[in-house]
Amino acid sequence: MAVLVVMLAGSVTTAVPLFVASLGNAAPSAAVVYSHIGFSSAFFVALGVKLVLLGARAGPSRARRLWSSLVAHVGSALSGYTLLTGGLLISSSTWADQHLAASFWLLAVIGVHSRQYGRRAVELLGGALASRGRARGPERPGDSRPPAGREATPVSAEPPSLGETREPIPPSAEGVPRSPSAADVAPALGARPLGAGARRRLVVVGTGLAGLAVVEEALRRRSAGSWRITMLGEEPGRTYNRILLSKLLAKSCDRHELEPRPASWFAANEIDVRAGLPVASIDLQRGAVVDCRGGRHGYDALVLATGSRPIVPPIPGVEAGHVFSFRTRTDVDRIAAAAAAPASAVVVGGGLLGLEAAAGLMACEMKVTVIEASDRLMPQQLDGGAAAMLERALARTGVGVLVGRSVRSVEARSVQLDDGQELAADLVVIAAGIRPEVSLAREAGIATRRGIVVDDEMATSAPGVWAVGECAEHRGSVYGLWAPLLDQARVAGASVSGSPEAFARAVVSTTLKVAGVSVFASGSQAAGPGQREVAWSDDERGTYAKLVLVGDRPVGALAIGDEALGREFARVLSTGEPPAELLAALTPSRSASLPLEPPPSVAHSDSGAPSDLERSENMWAETELVCLCRQVTRGEIVRAICFGGLSTRGDVARATGASAGCGSCAPQVEALIALAS
Repeated sequence: MAVLVVMLAGSVTTAVPLFVASLGNAAPSAAVVYSHIGFSSAFFVALGVKLVLLGARAGPSRARRLWSSLVAHVGSALSGYTLLTGGLLISSSTWADQHLAASFWLLAVIGVHSRQYGRRAVELLGGALASRGRARGPERPGDSRPPAGREATPVSAEPPSLGETREPIPPSAEGVPRSPSAADVAPALGARPLGAGARRRLVVVGTGLAGLAVVEEALRRRSAGSWRITMLGEEPGRTYNRILLSKLLAKSCDRHELEPRPASWFAANEIDVRAGLPVASIDLQRGAVVDCRGGRHGYDALVLATGSRPIVPPIPGVEAGHVFSFRTRTDVDRIAAAAAAPASAVVVGGGLLGLEAAAGLMACEMKVTVIEASDRLMPQQLDGGAAAMLERALARTGVGVLVGRSVRSVEARSVQLDDGQELAADLVVIAAGIRPEVSLAREAGIATRRGIVVDDEMATSAPGVWAVGECAEHRGSVYGLWAPLLDQARVAGASVSGSPEAFARAVVSTTLKVAGVSVFASGSQAAGPGQREVAWSDDERGTYAKLVLVGDRPVGALAIGDEALGREFARVLSTGEPPAELLAALTPSRSASLPLEPPPSVAHSDSGAPSDLERSENMWAETELVCLCRQVTRGEIVRAICFGGLSTRGDVARATGASAGCGSCAPQVEALIALAS
């Protein structure tokens, strides 16, 4: 857009002397004529390139934006056409009629887009002045950078991350601030008056996936106003998907695949990422955050995505060098170095995070034992039958499980359990749950309970401040899984852009694979009043299935050891359709293979097998959801693979978002890549 505006301005500037010369029948200088032709030509080239790029990037979610963008570009093209005819008029008077027609379009387009062009010109001028100011040094609070030579003082060695929610949510008590409604919170635009054409300042505290998703939504709604975006975070480096850390530990993916956006994306969108620079305080009165080096960053909209901290039980010896948390890339690097030689490991915690850590350690050829204080694995997601089936399935893969036990102390090469039993442990991983990080908000006077209290628009009790992710508490619930956090980020991004939406209480779904054993859990674990449940298990195959129903409507599901069934459960839960056929399929003879091949209804070639074209067309027509987090269908993935020349799962994740969240759909994405190639 900046190139288009500059070229348009150049065309206008050089067209004026040409037009004046034509009125006086004078011959303009060759330099002016050639300058006008050059600027006009460059304008049309830039316009064409932008249209091509816009069309290449436009997907189903961009359909509405594409139309408005094309209208704006057509207006720009008419302006360029008008200016070009000024030069043609000089060469021959026969162009007079065309010039009159073009002049009419010029007046019409400038009349319609005057505010747009004027605002963009002011932004360009302001950006140039701001760049010069930054080159001389920080002169304004919002632009201040840390002085050279001063090192950051991390608030904590463990930054926020995604994981599970283990602690019970305390009931509301008297004296605790109520969750603010939308009417209680002033919009960010009202935080302070903005000059004409000024860019609003969006500051995101936290460089994790939730904070990035807010930024993506704000950029998608760019028509609501231009942003100057700053992201501040504790961890060094760019945003990465910490949900895939177990795969990084298992060496089934590289560090590059963990990053949902490359450095070029942040640069292209002018996002100032201050990694390794945690925020020390929030100045609500002046609308600014203060980083750990004393730099002030003014905001018109502030989003808190501070995530959570790992819970470290007060176990004697837990501070030893062979004891690790499992929350960051740095943790994974340290664990991988310690696990270089085959040895024994103990994982303290049998929830989501603990089982993911166990899977990564198993891939490092370590003997792993999981210790869970509750009476079953994944107590928040699984019932007794599902947990028992998972425990037996893990035992067959070599993972030891001890439930209803706790660690009394950590020794040099072992751990002592509460009953006196001693387990060999060359390496200990603590995965005992997480706690929302609310200290920054609480010290600023923002309402908190277990998390930062937010309303349906994800707004906090402070004007112009929103909170998303593991740090946010919505209607008494704190979410630790990616799908609801993505919904929160979309709502917050819409709200800060001036077009608020509402976040509803989420049905949390868990999909993972531990040591080759697939696990799916969503909604209610057991039937309550007015509900019924249908369950089936097969010890020989290591599978367990359960549906919780209200009438014919599913409200909960569990599936152990059957990945395809888990995906079918996810589909019926998302659509709410009566699962009559699915219930009929729950028999011991049911196949557990994943249906990746085309269905029998597809036409076949003379050889009896589907041709490449037939197979591709069948996948193209698929509307089945592959990525439940991002709502990406099989057809959208195949289109991206075929037309985008994509060859890796990371390419597909960056192009469509599929597998960029929880990663549970990664096998389906990789299978589609192989099938489409």
